[in-house]
Amino acid sequence: MPYEMRDNSVQEPEQAISDNEVPEVEPAKLYDDAMSRLESITKEWTEVVQSVRR
Repeated sequence: MPYEMRDNSVQEPEQAISDNEVPEVEPAKLYDDAMSRLESITKEWTEVVQSVRR
């Protein structure tokens, strides 16, 4: 099963993934995905702040 970023919303207990279901992921891939998501969030919030200032 390939690694996919999951939605970061809060999950109900019955929706949570058990330890057995979590796929093995290379740390570098996990880091790259996290940094990419952080950059996207930062860009989105920068645009929000700029639009509020106008």
